[in-house]
Amino acid sequence: MTVEEIKKDIRTKMEKTLQNLFHEFSGLRTGRASTSLLDGLKVEAYGQQMKLTEVATLAISDHHTITVSVWDAGNTAAVEKALRASSLGINPAAEGNLIRIHLPDLTEDRRNEMKKVVRGKAEETKITVRNLRREANDQIKKMEKEKSIGEDESARGISGIQQLTDEYIKKADTAAANKEKEITSL
Repeated sequence: MTVEEIKKDIRTKMEKTLQNLFHEFSGLRTGRASTSLLDGLKVEAYGQQMKLTEVATLAISDHHTITVSVWDAGNTAAVEKALRASSLGINPAAEGNLIRIHLPDLTEDRRNEMKKVVRGKAEETKITVRNLRREANDQIKKMEKEKSIGEDESARGISGIQQLTDEYIKKADTAAANKEKEITSL
């Protein structure tokens, strides 16, 4: 493996880490109704854990209401139970196969909690990026030790990895700041 291949591999891993952060941010409640809030929700249906989207259709009826149309009436209670048990702090109301989820405006305390969650997720992402940097640097140092690359190439490789790390940490910070701004502005 060459230094360029290591950098390309690390860039791919850092990008996946950042995309994961964006996905987690999309699931955070900001006061506006969004079906992405329910993306990771699992429901006990047909004797197994299934994604909510595999047993129901999600829709936005207004800026504060999500509707969940359960396909099989026998799963309505399980879906409602999963929604109540989620960490979203929601109170679903079932009307036959249709479940309505009204999202109240966020209180100041809840907004502050959400900002802490955002900062925590961003920090986890930055730690992962730094760990990826360490792995790449270790690979480069090992190649130098084995004499497959010279000191100059090793130094350039480590410098390039640091630039990638700085770039992705900055992107994580920017994403966190944007999400906090979104939470605050509601």
